[in-house]
Amino acid sequence: MDENSLEYNIVTSCTPQYLPGLVALRNSIQINFPSAKLTCFWYGQDQDDNIQLPEGIDYIKEAPMEGVIVDSGKKWRHNLQLGPDMYARLLIPRYFTGKAFYVDVDCLVLQDFSQLWDMDMQNHRTACVYRPHIGWVGGHMHDDMASGTFMVDCDKWRYNKTTEEIFQIMHDYEAGKIPQKFSVNVESVMSYAHQGHFQYLPAEYQNLTYYGELTTKDIIAHFAGPKPWPIPEHAFDRKHVNYKDLWYAYYDNDHEEINKLTMQLPQNRSADPWDTRKQL
Repeated sequence: MDENSLEYNIVTSCTPQYLPGLVALRNSIQINFPSAKLTCFWYGQDQDDNIQLPEGIDYIKEAPMEGVIVDSGKKWRHNLQLGPDMYARLLIPRYFTGKAFYVDVDCLVLQDFSQLWDMDMQNHRTACVYRPHIGWVGGHMHDDMASGTFMVDCDKWRYNKTTEEIFQIMHDYEAGKIPQKFSVNVESVMSYAHQGHFQYLPAEYQNLTYYGELTTKDIIAHFAGPKPWPIPEHAFDRKHVNYKDLWYAYYDNDHEEINKLTMQLPQNRSADPWDTRKQL
């Protein structure tokens, strides 16, 4: 493909509760990766018809799921019902061709990463950060994909019927055809479907901010867990949020504050910044 014809598609999903995250994510892309196009799977028209969606984003509204969602995962921790917005990432190959990059809506894009579209995925359909490389240790044998960010080769996903496979896994799990070795949520089911066969992305493509220590080399900061903005029914909302000032600088589109806070980041991480990693 001609370099000038490449489309740098970044895809996220959102509900009204996460609308502040969408604003900050959009601003971070416009500042740091302006050649990229942000598309959002939006779910929430039935909640408030008067919501003003942020401009500068393409929207796919209320995209239907291709099967029944089965989720036995994190409802008890977040006090939030996990809905179709969490599973919209599985629908990306239905709306895009070539490569597209999914990023959770509670992330900031800190650098241009257009070079990733030139990456040789070595026949893999997905490129993703390996969970242990970012200190994220899960409780299940199949939780090895940190799929809050990942590159999807849409053509390979369609060829391999990956979307159908993942929904079938959830169906089979619900029917008792799969041993209950993992909590069924989108991350675990993606990991189960890939069985370790995915291209590893460097840890800089998903720095989990609650472990601390962002650096100038990080490409994406992921505010998983506690959110910088208040969500009243969110169980994590009372906890401290690392780099909250940086998130708000992006939310406010305050370029001067963004530059100041970014210049304060170290160039390199300490020897093992995840010594105090948590069980999630």
